[in-house]
Amino acid sequence: MSEQNVQTPPEQTAEHKAAAEKAAEQERAECRKSASAHVDKAEACVKRAERGYSEGYLLAGYHADLALSLRLKAGDKRDAALQAIEGRLAEQSSSVVKADRLIACWHAFRLLHGATVDDKGKLSDASPFCYGHFDKAWSQLLQRVNKGKADEHWTLLPGLEAECMQAYKSALDNGTNREGCMDAASGLKRQLADRQAKDKADAEARAKAEREAKEQAEREALKAEQAAKEAARKADEDAKSAADNTPEAIAKREEAERKAREAAEAERQRMAAAAEKHIAAQKAAQAERDAKEALQRQIEAEARRAELERKRAERETNKGSRSTSAPPVNKPTLPTCIGTAKAAASAKELGQLLADMIRESGKEPSEVLEAMAGSLDWSPKMGTALLRGMARRESAATAKAMHALLSAALPSANGQVVAKAA
Repeated sequence: MSEQNVQTPPEQTAEHKAAAEKAAEQERAECRKSASAHVDKAEACVKRAERGYSEGYLLAGYHADLALSLRLKAGDKRDAALQAIEGRLAEQSSSVVKADRLIACWHAFRLLHGATVDDKGKLSDASPFCYGHFDKAWSQLLQRVNKGKADEHWTLLPGLEAECMQAYKSALDNGTNREGCMDAASGLKRQLADRQAKDKADAEARAKAEREAKEQAEREALKAEQAAKEAARKADEDAKSAADNTPEAIAKREEAERKAREAAEAERQRMAAAAEKHIAAQKAAQAERDAKEALQRQIEAEARRAELERKRAERETNKGSRSTSAPPVNKPTLPTCIGTAKAAASAKELGQLLADMIRESGKEPSEVLEAMAGSLDWSPKMGTALLRGMARRESAATAKAMHALLSAALPSANGQVVAKAA
């Protein structure tokens, strides 16, 4: 039988597996133990590196603060001094350097931890926290006073100095990480903001109360002043009234009233005389105008009379010549004219008909109207209608002559006079 055909017993196989697993477990345990030891060493190395890193940056903030203070005392501008410091430090740094952050972190370490720098340029105490704790958390508990002046300095949050120290000590005792320190600093900053807001509201309330009290005092003073003025005015009026009621004052007042009445009467008489003079002047001017108009009317009447005489002579001459040469003209008979007049629908149409008849007859309208006025029994309605109808057909002089004739006509049978046309 060959060795390949020999089978291992089941008991030996189980023992080998158990031994192999135990060995593997021991190996894993040794690996973990070794890893933990290396982690401890790495942690120690990191702590040493961080403490050295923190010490270097905190000392850099200390010296940057001294340099800035000396430049300010020399009268230099703060921004220029910071730029010079940051430029020098940037030559030795692989990242951006902010001098204000370095200075703030140093003062946070100084004020909260009580650290100083000895004559050899070493920190009196090693930093218990990494630099990031001071940069992100503890520097938030500081305020800069008199920025840019020679006496510029840093303080803890005003009014919360004890709370800031207690928060730092508590974080130091409990080994609080960076986030916890940041939360503690933010809480104190919120507390300061709330306190400042409350102080501002209280100050505004006090200012408002003082302002209202001042305004109330001013109103009271003004009221008292007005009351005093009113009392003085009343006293003056009483004194004046008492002085006015004396016999001498009454006599003077009566004398003044008498003079005033006399002056008013004299003014009234003067105005009356001026009015009479003005009226007389107007009457004289009107009389002069009336005289001129009467003269003009007389001249126009003479001219019309002469014109009528001339036309009458021409008609007589024409009549004599027509009677010998022209055949007689057939004129409508009287009944036909009366029927036409009765057919007129209104007095207006009748007036227009009469005007047309007078115009077509060739007679002078004034002569026809004169004859008509002497032969008819006029009524106001007929006279007005005739005048209005004729006024549209004849000239203004003819209408005026008709108005004069109708106005001079005798009253009608019922006692009414002819109405004057507008």
